[in-house]
Amino acid sequence: MKKTWGNLLAGLMAAVLLTSLFVAGCTVPEEESDQTRNATPSPTPAANISAEAVKGRIVVTATSAAADLQDITGIAVTVQNISIHNASQGWSDLSAPAATLNLVQMQNESAETVLVDAYADIGSYDRIRLILANPVVTDAAGEHNATLPSTEYAADANLTVAMESAAVATFDFIANESLHVTDQGDYVFAPVANVTARNDAMVVSMGGNQVITSGGDVATQAKVGMDADGNVGPGMGIPANATLTVESGKVRIASGS
Repeated sequence: MKKTWGNLLAGLMAAVLLTSLFVAGCTVPEEESDQTRNATPSPTPAANISAEAVKGRIVVTATSAAADLQDITGIAVTVQNISIHNASQGWSDLSAPAATLNLVQMQNESAETVLVDAYADIGSYDRIRLILANPVVTDAAGEHNATLPSTEYAADANLTVAMESAAVATFDFIANESLHVTDQGDYVFAPVANVTARNDAMVVSMGGNQVITSGGDVATQAKVGMDADGNVGPGMGIPANATLTVESGKVRIASGS
């Protein structure tokens, strides 16, 4: 009888042990359950890349060279649009709000004014274009609207837009060569600027819309002006001693001047 009860007890303990092992094998640990059953799969690295990361940075700035403008206390002009050009895409607009520059005030600023700081498709570009509007000149008598021979001001600029670097185009406007007065005392604004394109440049923010750019490889550098007919190119401009008139919004140079 003792042997029978001993055998029964041994069998019962074996059954309990087997049941415990079976349950343990079927139960997911709490830590594992939280991390695997309820976790959302991580996105692939490509899904984490922002739109900017697959493009390149381009910064367009403006400065104003110091000049003796006598009683002129303000020359304001609005940059309405900026675009860059290459052979495969043509002209591509850079997203930026319109910006009004005061070339006289900018002469006293050591930093550059940002016209656009944006991302563009990676690649090589050969030209840059500003669309200008509403030039206003301030003198001792007040504010006066000036005439633009053309709203388009485009220049060669060999810019290479690449990831993890900045391509920079700078327009250093020469105010005294850009501003002219007609025989009737009206103002004509025909922009002249030193245009520089640099690749792999440094851009340091100075707060607001002011930056300092430096370094990089200078790819293009030229003095670009606009003539009385609105043509734009290196070495162009309106002669300082030209006799000008404005007829129906068109700038005319008197013959012999």
